[in-house]
Amino acid sequence: MEYSNNTSQSNSPQKKSFSKIIEVYIHNFIQEIKHLSSYLEEYNYIGMDTEFPGIVFKLEQFTPDFYYKSIEKNVNNLKIIQLGLSLFNSKGEKPNDYSTWQFNFHFDTSIDKFSNESISLLTNSGIKFDNLKKNGIPHNLFAEYFMTSGLLLDKNIHWISYHGASDFAYLLKMCLNSNLPNEEKLFTETLKIYFPSHYDIRILISGKEQIKGGLNKLAQNLDIFRFGDVHQAGSDSLVTGQVFFSLINKEIVSIDEIKSCENILYGLGKGEDNNETISYVSFSNNNRNLNNQTALNLHNPIYIPNIGFKGKNINSGNFNIIGNVMVNGINNGMMMGYHNNY
Repeated sequence: MEYSNNTSQSNSPQKKSFSKIIEVYIHNFIQEIKHLSSYLEEYNYIGMDTEFPGIVFKLEQFTPDFYYKSIEKNVNNLKIIQLGLSLFNSKGEKPNDYSTWQFNFHFDTSIDKFSNESISLLTNSGIKFDNLKKNGIPHNLFAEYFMTSGLLLDKNIHWISYHGASDFAYLLKMCLNSNLPNEEKLFTETLKIYFPSHYDIRILISGKEQIKGGLNKLAQNLDIFRFGDVHQAGSDSLVTGQVFFSLINKEIVSIDEIKSCENILYGLGKGEDNNETISYVSFSNNNRNLNNQTALNLHNPIYIPNIGFKGKNINSGNFNIIGNVMVNGINNGMMMGYHNNY
């Protein structure tokens, strides 16, 4: 693979291209997945972001694979809401007509589990859940066309994420049409089969004192103009790709560093012990309650629809539902749990 990191290029205008975000629902899904696929031979760098229903389950016991087990339990029991994919070539240029697709999945807030805090955030960011219920893309239909789109199983397709472990987990779940592997090592091995070349910007900037922070902060520091709404997957995927190539073109990250960080996700495996990482385990050890469980008080409830119970605890294996619990709109009391908007 080749990248361009010519410093003169970083100071020159980017090849003119549109940044229009194509909204994809059930009615135009097949047309647009084929449309996207037609660009992949030249535009084979994929900025990716997802939106999902938050963190609803938490571990009761801390283990070496605590972070992965938390992802596994939540992804296995929740549904992806949006996927944003933005296309770039090896120079960081976008296609001349369209560059970003925002796939909107079927999601029914009367049935599907979610964190009320996360759904409120996404609603305030412009996601219309009534429309997702009526016109969202069925997950199995997306998976069928995703598998044959040319996006997967190809080492020449390079995926770019920011703190992407959960994002990739939701995609892999759809690819497998089953629950995620129950071991972290098997997850990373399986992920590499479907996504043979992937990067996590959080890994790339680890230890870089001159640039740090969340995706929005990085974009601001790199003078990247956001097109679209924050906390919508299309806009965030576009910014993710732009940040990646800006880091290269401004020589903040070297080509050798990028190659050494391939297929490492922040918080998992080799990406677990970075200098600036606050792992879920260490974070949780500083926030325990008297029962030796994590205790972060949520101000907003979590909605668990269509279940009949009263009480203050719902057990699911080694997990508990976290936060206030809403059952069919009725607040059933405080539950202690773990939550981190990472």
